[in-house]
This record gives sequence, structure tokens and C-alpha cells, in this order.
Amino acid sequence: MFLFETGMTWCQHMQMPRRQNNPPRILIVGLGVAGACLYWRLRELGAKVTLADPNESATSSRAAAGLITPITGANFALSWRFAEIWPESLKFYQNLAALTGESFFHPLPVVRLFSSDAEAAKFTRKVAHNPFLETYLDLVFSASDAPSELLGSEVTAPHGGFVMPGGWVNTSTLIEETRRELILTASYREQMVTSDALDLSRSTNTDHPVQWNGESFDLVVFCEGANSRHNPLFTDIPFRPAKGEFLTLKAPQASAKAIINRKGSWLAPRHNNEWRAGSSYDFERLDIEPTAQGREQILTNISTFYSGELSVIAASAGVRPIIRKSQPVAGFHADHQRTIAMLNGLGSKGCSTGPWAAGHLAHAIVNGTPLPPYLDLAQLANNPQ
Repeated sequence: MFLFETGMTWCQHMQMPRRQNNPPRILIVGLGVAGACLYWRLRELGAKVTLADPNESATSSRAAAGLITPITGANFALSWRFAEIWPESLKFYQNLAALTGESFFHPLPVVRLFSSDAEAAKFTRKVAHNPFLETYLDLVFSASDAPSELLGSEVTAPHGGFVMPGGWVNTSTLIEETRRELILTASYREQMVTSDALDLSRSTNTDHPVQWNGESFDLVVFCEGANSRHNPLFTDIPFRPAKGEFLTLKAPQASAKAIINRKGSWLAPRHNNEWRAGSSYDFERLDIEPTAQGREQILTNISTFYSGELSVIAASAGVRPIIRKSQPVAGFHADHQRTIAMLNGLGSKGCSTGPWAAGHLAHAIVNGTPLPPYLDLAQLANNPQ
């Protein structure tokens, strides 16, 4: 079964001895999931961190549902490196909760409904071929023994499905708690940072070579999400961003005991008797405006498995920063290896991969630990897909 392990608390981590003689001064650009995770990871290692963000109300991180689902997609694949990534990221959220007193990860079963008998048969073949998937299965059920305690009376499962452990991360809480801490430590700059505003002329000077806004830093890490596709420093990164739309709903007849998913459409309970529903993918219109078409698509898809009452409270949209199959990318700029870095490409799985990827980058920055090749920005040119 899926193990949610706890380890050393964040406060205990913070008390561990570190090399504090000359902590690096880091400027993080962007306060989304990537920027927030990197801030806490760098702070853990004793770096002196400033974060700049324009505090926009509509961003992809704020719009994100934050779902954690081990088995995903039409091919029932285990999320990329999930067995390695998720235990570390879960520990991050638990330790951060111990430090701040806020809850970030909310465990909840995920019920994946089959859309046809052919899809159910495909899943059976997939598990037979890859028995490791059974590690992440709580239950496989047919139409006759569907778990009514999870589905409620308004969800139909004529072809069966399966239950896996999962949940959701409250990205808004993550962002706002990080912002609060930054403000308390006078480390927050509510500003946009552009590449032409950086003075790298002192890059040969080992003493805080980057100048911005009258301050000096050793390194600037861009965590801009899809906005980095417009950054002149990263024109060679093969971004393939996708707009996603989401709805916040009232669903008074829905069960609040599970996240329900069918063919990529999902209905997920939140707090305050609200639900989130989604989602859509649009690779052409890359704005952050919800549309009537997106709303109708989501409601139509949900209606294929949920027959209860739905009323829309709000609609939101964001642009997912997708790079090479939604796998994260972290590392140092080829032409500015000492002064410019990036953490990006978290995509739709950013809440599971973000803390893990940020941890690797933080150790590379502070301790000089080599980045894994499958994460390293330097390897992207050799493996762009």
C-alpha cells in the first residue's frame, strides 16, 4: 500500500549544523509552487534568500488543483519517478506544516472510473504486465461492487474502476504562507524582475556578483513558470505551455470522501463544502481568462459520471509551464553558470515534483551537489523531448 511516512520535523532540520560562515545570497524570481518550494529548501540549508514577485491575483499556481494521483493518463502509467519523488515531497509538506501550523497536503482517496469495458480490460493487462502498480492500488472494483461509501449515490460506475491513495495540495496556502514568512523576514520584494534589469557586469567578482534594484546577490533563480518562455535568457528552452481551466462548485449531493476521476475529468472536494472540477488543455490560447467554452466542457465531462446538482461559484485559468513531458527542469544557465539558474517545467504534477526538484537545486546551489541528469537543465539540449 501507499506509505505516508514522516521523518525528522522541519524544526529539527533547521537546528542541524551547517556551514554558515558565508551563506550564499540568492534572489528567487517568482512566487508560485516552484518559488515557494525553493525558498524553504534554501532556507533549510542556511542560504540568505530574497524573493521578488509582482503578486498577481491570477497565476497558474493559484489556479492549480494540486491533485496528487500516483497512476495517471490514458495508459495507466505510474507518475514519473513517483516512488522516489513523492515520499520526499510529502515529508516537505508535513515538515512545513509543523513549522507554520498550516495544513498543505490533504490526503484523500482517488477513485478512477473506467469509461468502457475496453478500458477496464486495458487496465487489467497493464497491471499484469507491471505488478508494481499494485503497490498503489487500494481496490479494484466492478460495477456490481463499486464503493458506494466513496462514490455516494450520484456517481455512476457502469464499467468499474479502482481506488488509489492520493489527495491534494492547497497551493494558495503554500504561496501565502511563504509570502507571510518573506514579509516577516524583510525578504519580499513585490516587484517584477526582468533580465535587462540585472547587472551581471561584476560576474568575475566572487563577492555577490549580481546587482539588482540596489542589492547584491550571488545567484538569481528564475521560477517564473510559463512566463519564462518570454525571458530572453531562456529562448532555447523548448516550452510547450498549455492553458488549463478549472471550476469551483457547490455540489450538495456529492460525496466528500474521495476525488473522482474519469478520462482526465475530475471532481474533487475542498473545504467549506466546495468542490473543484477540471480540467481542460488548450495549447493555442495561452491567456489566463476563463471561457464559456471551457466551463461547458468541464461541466459536460463531469456529467458523464455525476448526476447530482452542480452550481458554479467561480472559474479560473492558468498556463501550465510544460517542458518535455511535464518533467521538472532545474539547473544553471549555460552562459551564466555562476549567476543565473532556473527551476521550471513543473506542469500539472508540480505539487508532487516541486519540493523534490527544489531540494536537488538547493543542494546544488549551497553544497555543490551534482544535479541528477534527468533533472539537470544542462542535459535538456541532449534530451529535449
